[in-house]
Amino acid sequence: MLAQKFAVGYISKIVVQCVQMATSLIVARLVGPGVLGTLAYGLAFASMFSFISDLGIGSAHIRILSEGKENENDCNCTFLSLKSFLMFTYVVFTLLIFYYKKYLQKSGFESNDQEIVVLIYIVIIFVSQLFTFFSSYWAAKTEQIKQDLPTLIQTLVYQILRVALALFGYKAVELALGNLFAVLIVIPLYFWLGRNIKLGMFKWSIAKKYIGLSIPLILILFSQVVIYSFDKIYLQSQTNLKILGNYSAGLTLASFIKTIEGSLGLLFFPLFSRYITENQIDIVNDIIKKYEKINFFLIMPMVLIASITSRELILITYGNKFNFASDVFAFAIISFFISTITLPYANILTGLGKFKESSIIWISSGFIFLTLAYILVHKNNFNLAAKGMAIAILGTNLFLLLTYLLYLKKVSPFKIRLVTQRSLVVFNLSFFALVFLAYSLLPKINTLLTISFVVPILLLYLILVWLFKLVEVNDLRMLKNLVNPKRMKNYIKSELK
Repeated sequence: MLAQKFAVGYISKIVVQCVQMATSLIVARLVGPGVLGTLAYGLAFASMFSFISDLGIGSAHIRILSEGKENENDCNCTFLSLKSFLMFTYVVFTLLIFYYKKYLQKSGFESNDQEIVVLIYIVIIFVSQLFTFFSSYWAAKTEQIKQDLPTLIQTLVYQILRVALALFGYKAVELALGNLFAVLIVIPLYFWLGRNIKLGMFKWSIAKKYIGLSIPLILILFSQVVIYSFDKIYLQSQTNLKILGNYSAGLTLASFIKTIEGSLGLLFFPLFSRYITENQIDIVNDIIKKYEKINFFLIMPMVLIASITSRELILITYGNKFNFASDVFAFAIISFFISTITLPYANILTGLGKFKESSIIWISSGFIFLTLAYILVHKNNFNLAAKGMAIAILGTNLFLLLTYLLYLKKVSPFKIRLVTQRSLVVFNLSFFALVFLAYSLLPKINTLLTISFVVPILLLYLILVWLFKLVEVNDLRMLKNLVNPKRMKNYIKSELK
């Protein structure tokens, strides 16, 4: 059943991302980088202070429920009460910042549409945070399909709407309203899926436990917001909305890797907390080994070949208007892949209860990011604009991976296997370094003809990893069991009962 939970997480997120990418390409061509930049800015502004609406209590809720030491119903009520207060605080604080920027800051907003989009996204963030009451509970129970189904439906509704709105000539405000409509429409589904969640009594003893666990998590959330939301705010301040639109387009095309990370992160955290508490380290190591085999054998080759052919991919997908997006995409897809490799190690550290160590890592990474962003993006320094910001995020994710590996080696009382597929990693890097050299020498006569060389390269890769026994029959059997349709069907039916 655990394999099916992973499979559902992977497949649902891949489906969502494929739909998002397809519609994003259509919308981008129809509305242009300026509108995309406005939407990206609106989301980034509303998200900059979204950590206030959680302050780490969501992760604390998952951990406390997965441990099973407190009354579940009382935990639910306590969490909902704390969450409601924090959500109200987020709205008030964000609106105050909006008022300051609109009326007191000289630069203000670039347009009236930009202001309206920001306000719409504040509402979207508020409603989305309501859903975490359900999603945190399901994450603690490792009920993957319940977490993914509303997101899948919401995404499909929004993508259909945004294409229709773009076709009719609507711009940023209407596209943002389409996003809000898609968020509102799944509210009944969340309540139906969560109909068996019970509320008990609010208890200060449990609330103190939430606050105690959440204090170091606040620093983690703040650092994540700085890295993944401040980038757009800062880039727009140093360039303009069109450059920001190119940056957003490159990130969007690369982000299907990131969505996989988001889904499995909610599965790893409660699982690792439980197995480590029960001293079942062999199971943790087995999960890491299988997870890394899939990533390094299936995902890494696609990431590297996509990065190598980034210019041609951007031309085929977005067109000439997004000529600044290719470098962003090349660095972003590698960056997001590194982030997925870091995922189990980050969750092991928190599963060990090392929240303080995790917060130190993330605060340090926040400083690394801000330093790199200032050096690479600022007008008075290297002035690399969108490309510089993508490099800053790549450097930050590399720092995170290496630091987590070093911390685990130092503080873990258990023997955790770190980077289990080293031979495969070395082979991949060597093989695709040669591919990069060969590709750079190819004459760029026709975009489609140039990019078609990907197929024989990937076939050669599969032949070589088989000949060098980097992939064996047991690995293929594991993949087959992972996506077994009958088992997945039974798992989905059992969870939705």
